[in-house]
Amino acid sequence: MKEHEGEFAVRLMCRVLSVSASGYYDWRKRGMSKQAQARAELDAQGVCNLNCVTAP
Repeated sequence: MKEHEGEFAVRLMCRVLSVSASGYYDWRKRGMSKQAQARAELDAQGVCNLNCVTAP
């Protein structure tokens, strides 16, 4: 949603996605969760996780 704020109103996007505007703004303030931080660190290290696709 953040990428599209210049194109569409936040309240409109929230209504379309069935989320509250206040919940969206609260989520934006929170920052990355510990799980997301760990995932980003593994991605930066090039470590494959469960979502990797391997060749047959």
